[in-house]
Amino acid sequence: MCGQTFIDRRPFRNYPFIRLKRFFGICTFALALMFGSISMFGQVPRPPELPPFPTFDPNQPRPEVKPPTPEELAAQRQAAEAAAKQREEDLQKWGHRPINLDNGKVRSLSDYDAALRASSKALAEAAILQGAEDKRVFDAWLQAHPQPRFIKREGGSPQVLVGVKDGVPQYHIGLTLESAAITKVNQLWPGGASGLGLTGTGTVMGIWEISSVFTNHQEFTTNGLRVFEQQTIAFESAFVDHATAVAGVMVGAGLDTNAIGMSFQGKLVSYDSINDLTELGPSIYTNNLRLSNHSYGTRSGWGIKLQDPEAPSDPPHFIHAWGGDIAVNAYEDYKFGLYGVEAYYLDLIAYNNPYYLGVWSAGNERGSVDGTSPFGGSGQRHVAYSNGIPVITYIAHNNPDGDSGYDTLLPHQSAKNTLVVGSVSSSLIVSGFSSMGPADDGRIKPDLVAPGESIYSASFLSGYTSFLGTSMAAPAVTGGLNLLNQLWHQLNTNRQPML
Repeated sequence: MCGQTFIDRRPFRNYPFIRLKRFFGICTFALALMFGSISMFGQVPRPPELPPFPTFDPNQPRPEVKPPTPEELAAQRQAAEAAAKQREEDLQKWGHRPINLDNGKVRSLSDYDAALRASSKALAEAAILQGAEDKRVFDAWLQAHPQPRFIKREGGSPQVLVGVKDGVPQYHIGLTLESAAITKVNQLWPGGASGLGLTGTGTVMGIWEISSVFTNHQEFTTNGLRVFEQQTIAFESAFVDHATAVAGVMVGAGLDTNAIGMSFQGKLVSYDSINDLTELGPSIYTNNLRLSNHSYGTRSGWGIKLQDPEAPSDPPHFIHAWGGDIAVNAYEDYKFGLYGVEAYYLDLIAYNNPYYLGVWSAGNERGSVDGTSPFGGSGQRHVAYSNGIPVITYIAHNNPDGDSGYDTLLPHQSAKNTLVVGSVSSSLIVSGFSSMGPADDGRIKPDLVAPGESIYSASFLSGYTSFLGTSMAAPAVTGGLNLLNQLWHQLNTNRQPML
């Protein structure tokens, strides 16, 4: 087109009367087509079975409409209720667990809840009996094999001897290593952007810890006592510090505004972790718990000292110990990622209490002090186990336990129906110590993460301090979930929450 002259070679293009003629021709054709179509369709006879078209006569009186009688209203209401009940039963058939009776009829929701309650009670009663038997066996073992009940490693976490399994002592370890703002829980509080004004008032959570909570801390006594100790066992202050800090993240009143808890007007029932699996079911049943927090795990790999089996026990001679079994795996503690008895029992409790959720901290086994060999990875004299029997060995086991950073979940944390929480920094970077999955069966863990570094909370007596670890991440999640539990009950007075 550039530099050329365009010539329109179509004939008569510039004559106006030709254009006008074409226009009238098109209009005439369109009108003829339209009227012809109308005429054609008007000639089609109507089928005899169709009624005549209705006509409207404004002078014709309208039919009288009578209001329904009380009997008719009752019948309509009854039909609506029957339809609603049928819809409910149809929906129940698609529930995630069977709710049919032996005779094939569908249970009502109230019957279903009653059956679950009875199942939970039976499990709780069995757990109480099992707990008494476990305590008897443990006391007998401890008398025959003297071991320290409480251990505080320099630079490590406090540990409590809680039992014996297959001849191997079991230690629970505390996993302590501006949560509300980072997790946005503060937006649910009064004055928050959500407008919900949730505080945790009227709710009760459970807390199992490696020691007692210092219940007289001012963060728990403001506006009445809000942490209720269910056991009276004397613990050293280092152990009470951990439990008190975890409770503070959950329900601290906020006298020190930097130490306010997620559900700062909620309440706690507090237990030590020594008999956690046998206490949990009865407490859920008795206290109608919806949530519980567990910021501890069973010691695996490195991290404890035991009596030297080749030295006299009076006085005791303690040396470093590795918690694995060299008959199973000489280099990695087989309990990491294992779906064992602890995880199975937690799932059994969850199955029998579908309105309850247990929240567990993931662990601090990824390259932390707790998981590091005291010998720097070299093989030196220490205690290990072989088929449950303590032996002296020089094997250089993995250092740290999670050599690759993965497969470092502790036994409780491998359950399928609990919520396992890892730790992140204030920059939302996964903490270097936070345990990772997968579980040995391939499941991805942890389930989510929350802030677990430099968390300021209550401590023993009237103090405050900063803590580090997944122990601080889990209670932030538990306390935040409790606000949703409060909201559910505000909106659904007579219905159970599905957590």
